[in-house]
Amino acid sequence: MHTPRILVVDDLPSKRAYLADLTQCIRPSCEIIQAESAQQAFRIIDACGEDGFEGGVIDFDLGGGYDGGDVIGRIRDRNPFANVALATARNEASFEQEAKPIALAAGANEALSTQQEDFERRLSEVLSLAA
Repeated sequence: MHTPRILVVDDLPSKRAYLADLTQCIRPSCEIIQAESAQQAFRIIDACGEDGFEGGVIDFDLGGGYDGGDVIGRIRDRNPFANVALATARNEASFEQEAKPIALAAGANEALSTQQEDFERRLSEVLSLAA
């Protein structure tokens, strides 16, 4: 039987570790796979083939000419039923005007700012839906 996987992508090691640990606490039966860039995430997603990911926690600002919307779109291409959340530390104006619309258009279930008081609860709600 396939172990459900959740992809965590963030270019900042400390934030990636925090998101991975939080995700593991929320979904202890899932395998948490981490990527430090969009390019690395694309390689991982492609290598997983049709098994893909049941969920994702994706930062917006990933560098290298890609953003979280690109990674969310790639996850969605493989599994249209994946539960994916954008998790970014952008300020409120930048979050609302740029990151959130792009993430939702790419197929994110939820776009979250890590600065929100209820960030962990809302992330838990999204990930609890993952297989």
